[in-house]
Amino acid sequence: TYSIKFSEDEKASSKNVSFLTVTNNLYRKDTLPFADKPDGGKLGLYWADRMPRYDLTALVTDILSGNWNNNPNLKQTSGKHLFLDFEATESRAASLDGELISLPSQVEFKIKRKALNVLVPRPEDVI
Repeated sequence: TYSIKFSEDEKASSKNVSFLTVTNNLYRKDTLPFADKPDGGKLGLYWADRMPRYDLTALVTDILSGNWNNNPNLKQTSGKHLFLDFEATESRAASLDGELISLPSQVEFKIKRKALNVLVPRPEDVI
């Protein structure tokens, strides 16, 4: 469980959370978590308040089965700028693109529109 303070577009809150994820776009609500609109321009912040381990296991199962939007423990908000402030005494293990990392006590996320260049095949090369 993490004790965090977060602000989204200048609105601040404090939470004790068992699960927390930041996404580079809002997830589609009716399937496995992926962005319908990859250029949507909003970060997604998804969390679950402090909960027993069996509820956390059910949440993970719902996420993996595409039923995550129906889980009553999962909450969300969005914004173009998110700031997370973890209590300094806690371990802050995280996964970044599949790699386990340790987060600093303060983490800032910002949307930078058109910051990623993507190579796209020509229409005639698409099968």
